[in-house]
Amino acid sequence: MSGETLSGTELRAAITSASDYLTASAKAVDAINVYPVPDGDTGSNMAATLREACDHMLALEEPLAAGQVLATFARGALYGGRGNSGVILSQSLLGLAKGGGEVEDLGGEVLA
Repeated sequence: MSGETLSGTELRAAITSASDYLTASAKAVDAINVYPVPDGDTGSNMAATLREACDHMLALEEPLAAGQVLATFARGALYGGRGNSGVILSQSLLGLAKGGGEVEDLGGEVLA
């Protein structure tokens, strides 16, 4: 990592770490769940959505372009979206992937 951009491999590792963190925090998110529906399963649904997305992303073979990682992760989230919160999350990820296009490395200018 250059400090300014993430390669596809680095991005995949960061996304996997974020997904693991949400999975570990799902019960805490469930406990404060009020949106989009106060049914106490937002954290669990988002974690399940990200696990499915990670499964798709982790099936990619090296070398990886950051845009390819984003697109595959977002598509996996769309296919595996659980509940309202998972589907909303998948749509946000699709927007991020669309903005990323086919970039080799992901930098702040893509995220902005």
